[in-house]
Amino acid sequence: IEDGGIVHVTSSDAEQMKRALEMVDLVTKDVEVGEIYDGKVTQIVKGRDGGGEIGALVEVLPGKVGMVHISALEWHRVEKVTDILNVGDVVKVKVMSVDRDKDRIELSRKELLPPPPGGIPPRDMTRDDRPRRGGFGGGRLGRPFGRGPRPLPRRHVE
Repeated sequence: IEDGGIVHVTSSDAEQMKRALEMVDLVTKDVEVGEIYDGKVTQIVKGRDGGGEIGALVEVLPGKVGMVHISALEWHRVEKVTDILNVGDVVKVKVMSVDRDKDRIELSRKELLPPPPGGIPPRDMTRDDRPRRGGFGGGRLGRPFGRGPRPLPRRHVE
């Protein structure tokens, strides 16, 4: 390997040279959006708050690990990641996005499965769809911001 990144592979056996080139390609290849891989599940990811399972880490290339979020496992709602995947399983995944700055790869298993009969179900309620608490503007005690302080209760004085 030269300083400029050029790799020279030599061998007296053509088959061994071909194998060596494939290994170099695997190590140096970059993951691209839209590509499909057979990856190995390396870890089940749990959330910080309640410890519930939120996804699975999948190694798609040597040293290249991405996450399949629980919502990207199946077309229907999945309660636990381990209902579908376990550590050591080999799973076919599609690369949905790559954030090279944060070194994150978003994967989906669902995208490679046939849609359910009757079409794609409506998406689950997301954070933006949930009803908000506290009234308009999220004010305290149901009062919107901008109306001033809450008045003190009147006391009867004799």
